[in-house]
Formats: sequence, C-alpha cells, structure tokens
Amino acid sequence: MLAKAIENEVAEYIKAHSHQRNDLGYRLVVRNGYLPGRTIQTGLGPVKITQRRVNDRRTDENGRRIRSSSKILPPYLRRPRASKS
Repeated sequence: MLAKAIENEVAEYIKAHSHQRNDLGYRLVVRNGYLPGRTIQTGLGPVKITQRRVNDRRTDENGRRIRSSSKILPPYLRRPRASKS
C-alpha cells in the first residue's frame, strides 16, 4: 500500500508539471528510473521500498535546478515517526 501511495505521488507531480516544456518541445519533468531501494522499519516489520526517480529540469529565478522531494517518504527515512494519539 505504501508503494502504491508513493507511485501515485510521483504520477501526480509529473502530471501537475506536464505542461512545462523546453524550446524543443520536450517535457521538463519526467520519470527517470528508480532510486536505490531501502528498507523501512515499520510496526509490522521491515518493508523494502523502491521509489521512482523524477528528472526535474526546471530552474528557479536564480538559475538553480528545482528538486522534487517526496512528502510521503522523505530522504534518509528508515523508521517512521511515532504518531501522537
């Protein structure tokens, strides 16, 4: 279920920016393989996760590349935070 949520997040990000194209007509935001797999420790045990890589070639007003980051699976996350109930 986590893998499906991550896949949907990437698909929505790409769809939201699909109208942006360069001078040759190519999309500026595209899928680009997978990030290295990692294991996340959950309450049900370890879960192996692979995440789609996004090649975002857009730049900000200073000329720096814009980077996409997952809100569901932040970089370097190995153990989810405990929920406060």
